[in-house]
Amino acid sequence: MHKSRKTLLAVLAAGALALSACSGGVVQQGGSGGGDGDVIELTVASMQPAGTPNHEPVRWILDTIEERSDKVKFNRTAPEALCPAAEIVNCVVDGRADLGTAVTSYTPQLFPDDGLVGIPYQAQDSQAITAALHELATNDPQVSALYEKNGLKQLINWTAGRMWVGTKQPVEKVSDLAGLPIRATGAGPQALIQAAGANPVALPTPEVYESLERNVIQGAGYSMDGVVNYKFMEQLEYWTDLGSGHYTTFAFWMNPAKYEGLPDDVKTVFDEVIAEANAGESLKAFNALVDEQGLCKQMQDGGVSLTMLPEAEQTALKDAIGTKVIDAWSDSASKAGIEDPDALFDRYVELIESGSNSGIADTGAACMDAFTN
Repeated sequence: MHKSRKTLLAVLAAGALALSACSGGVVQQGGSGGGDGDVIELTVASMQPAGTPNHEPVRWILDTIEERSDKVKFNRTAPEALCPAAEIVNCVVDGRADLGTAVTSYTPQLFPDDGLVGIPYQAQDSQAITAALHELATNDPQVSALYEKNGLKQLINWTAGRMWVGTKQPVEKVSDLAGLPIRATGAGPQALIQAAGANPVALPTPEVYESLERNVIQGAGYSMDGVVNYKFMEQLEYWTDLGSGHYTTFAFWMNPAKYEGLPDDVKTVFDEVIAEANAGESLKAFNALVDEQGLCKQMQDGGVSLTMLPEAEQTALKDAIGTKVIDAWSDSASKAGIEDPDALFDRYVELIESGSNSGIADTGAACMDAFTN
């Protein structure tokens, strides 16, 4: 009898472990399976380090949801610990991650709507871009159908910032860039650099600093975050805004099945927070951290130059690009499953125009003002 009792206890213990392993993301707190004390744990995959501006929109969303619902806890994995940056979107689709954030240019075939941001001289207001892309993903039949087909729920997109071109010599006119090998990624930025007479070079960010050091490249296109946090201003003294606007976005996605499986009250919290984030709260969090870290002041204190390309030169550059980028985007959008790219482009432009002058500061524009005034 004693032996049988020990065997029974061992079986029960094994069963308990098995049930625990299959709990489906529910952390038990004061109750057995499905009670009011249960907390739903959702795993987040990221490529952005915590404490950097491009992680702030995600941090704000996660913190706010946890503050408003005691039923949700987010497992915030370290950058690329769960999935490499280029695979994060796939990790969300296949369920390895419940939510994920990465730059959309890694998988442009999945996000033709996001590719609109890379078209030079289309958008200057970062909040207008965020609102426009969420409206398209949520309510545009072509885009929402594509997200459904790709197995993703779009939560928010935000821009990395306006693209500035850093060089080792001053740039006062477009011809000053002629022949220079300049790091640029994405169809739009590469076309912009090529139209300026320079040679675009696609390099991952971790390789850029050493490539500048060794003169493999002699310039790079980045937003303010890259200039300061990746220390490119140590290699490039002169930064020029070509007037082309924003050039790429980060995105935050969720697995649709995981979202649909949430209790109704939790979904309500999600929906409210995501709506607020897209209405400007995420950009305010981004801006607050940029100001707190003093990125623009670090540039000023570091002795670098930031100037705007003269308007006449911008016009010449814009004319040199012509419709090449729009035509290329339209072709890629068609291949991605967008039946009427022209209608999508026109709707995007309409949304950008109606959402511009949002009143929410653009840190890149503010920094330019600080340098020129």
